[in-house]
Amino acid sequence: MKINCVVQARMGSTRLPGKVMKEIRGKPLIGYLIDRLLKCENIDKIVVAIPERDMPSSLGRYLQTRPVEIVLGSEDDVASRFVAALKLHPCEAFVRVCADSPLLQPEIVDSAAWLIGNATYITVGSARGNTAQAFETELFLEVEPLMKGDEREHIGLWYESHDTVVDTPEDFERVKCLISQQQL
Repeated sequence: MKINCVVQARMGSTRLPGKVMKEIRGKPLIGYLIDRLLKCENIDKIVVAIPERDMPSSLGRYLQTRPVEIVLGSEDDVASRFVAALKLHPCEAFVRVCADSPLLQPEIVDSAAWLIGNATYITVGSARGNTAQAFETELFLEVEPLMKGDEREHIGLWYESHDTVVDTPEDFERVKCLISQQQL
């Protein structure tokens, strides 16, 4: 199974602008994350999805010096950046990582990548900044058009708020919509 790691990154943070390029000991925070991701054994490729406007920035220039693939997309629609990353770098599953997590342990990412072989969505980790979410690509591409509001920025929210158990009339309508989109 081919599994990519897709890192969402941008310079436009409202609370701490440019945070992924803030340096500690001469290296930007995203550099620490990439170094850790390069130690992962269950990841086939690292793809960094950034807003188009960030390509000429220090972030874009830095990423060009690293062994990663760069995908450009919307600043405000993270889900669409992931769709672009998945179309340009096809895989059966992917692990989502945020660029502002420089201390993320490679073992967390590897665990998520390993576990996604038996699931459609999984979160691994226990502390803010030390978690990874893994997604089965085909299902993600099917549900992405259904994502609204915050779900388009935090792509795991849709999965967490839309289980696929049919227990109520609302559950039935949700599963009916999913099955109809899949044309099963």
